[in-house]
Amino acid sequence: MKLTWQNKQEILRIIAGFTEQDNDRVSAEVERVVESNKSNPAENAMTIFLAKHYDFDLVEVAQDDVSAQDMAQTFVWDYVTKIVQWDMAVGIYRRRHGNQEAA
Repeated sequence: MKLTWQNKQEILRIIAGFTEQDNDRVSAEVERVVESNKSNPAENAMTIFLAKHYDFDLVEVAQDDVSAQDMAQTFVWDYVTKIVQWDMAVGIYRRRHGNQEAA
């Protein structure tokens, strides 16, 4: 998907103009995506990354810390939220601009 700077600016304005109903739809979709995973993908990626630099047992102990789990959960939630917002906004953008080859 190729977007111009102007396309991106318009899409950001669309996101900024989301209504409460739009934000509720975003939250519901984020919850569906995040809750469908049995494990946290951020924690999985960090385990692989950190195990290259630290003893695996140490990594496991650190990840048992609730604050580390909360941090990973927040990251995933926030990241998926951005993707869902952009997905919705690009859909709106496309509908506004019809068959133009945008996004």
